[in-house]
Amino acid sequence: LYGSYFAHKQKIIKALLSLYLITCLPVLYKLYVKSGNAAFVCWILLWNGLQKKVIQLSLLVMAAILINFAMDNILFNEIYQIFHKEVGLLEGVVDPKKTFAGRWYNWIEWYDTWKSKPIFLKLFGTGESGHGAHNDYILSIIRSGIVGLIAYVTLLSVTTIKILFGLYRGVTPLRVMALMIIVMWGIETIGLEPSSYPSYQWFAWVLIGLSLRFDQISRFSRESNTNIFNANSVVAPVRQGPLAKNVRPPA
Repeated sequence: LYGSYFAHKQKIIKALLSLYLITCLPVLYKLYVKSGNAAFVCWILLWNGLQKKVIQLSLLVMAAILINFAMDNILFNEIYQIFHKEVGLLEGVVDPKKTFAGRWYNWIEWYDTWKSKPIFLKLFGTGESGHGAHNDYILSIIRSGIVGLIAYVTLLSVTTIKILFGLYRGVTPLRVMALMIIVMWGIETIGLEPSSYPSYQWFAWVLIGLSLRFDQISRFSRESNTNIFNANSVVAPVRQGPLAKNVRPPA
């Protein structure tokens, strides 16, 4: 995202960003985390696919195949080992409760805890922290009850819809990044608790909010056709910074 707006003409910065990416790949590869691997693949497909970077996407796929061949199929085998229970579930040979690293048992235990509470606590939360639920939706219903769960699901749904509408109006790196983050968040709500980590929330919601804010500015500019820097002018500046392509800020 940084490279798309600030470093696309700076070869040194672009080279450093590429080096940083290459350095991160072994770390990501050795994490052995289902959600991390799933999110990583989604990010590659969304970032390159939506921006029609067909050549770049093709090179990445070819590189993965060549690396796997050079490693005697170790790369793909290790990825299969991470998801082998989920694959077995699709094939009908694995008990569903053994998928997601056995988190089903933990989810059932937390659900039973919530179910045993009085109706008021079911509606507005049990007062327990919910840490260790390994599921954001169960965490929400434990902490905030049915009301909190509805609010949380509504937040994610409305945010996703607004991001998709923004992409429908036009594909930009910032809008694509917003979609990538909400998809990653959605993946990790199933087996993790992203809403329990403040640093994760700052990263996700600041970038998503930035994307939605620029959409709002863009709509205001088209509707008002005014320039806040000159009240008598009907033509606003078309560029106020690297992020604000053809965007005029509101009064």
